[in-house]
Amino acid sequence: MIKPVLVANSLAITVFILRLVLTIKAFLFPGLFAWEYKAMTMGQNTAFVNPTGQEAIITIVIPAIAAWAIGFLWALVYNHLAKK
Repeated sequence: MIKPVLVANSLAITVFILRLVLTIKAFLFPGLFAWEYKAMTMGQNTAFVNPTGQEAIITIVIPAIAAWAIGFLWALVYNHLAKK
């Protein structure tokens, strides 16, 4: 049995740190960020990706909240299936 809150917290912290690093990179090195993002998305246009101000905070916080919810539900489903 795994603890749902621990799984949710670890996934949310991981996503938060990753998004924070990517956002900082977008502000400090926009050319490098655009090149890496283009490589990750198989060549899609990245002109709209660079967040500014409040958008930067939203792009960090919302994915972390979603990751927490997904991690919590994932652990609950795992525990339910592990009992069977």
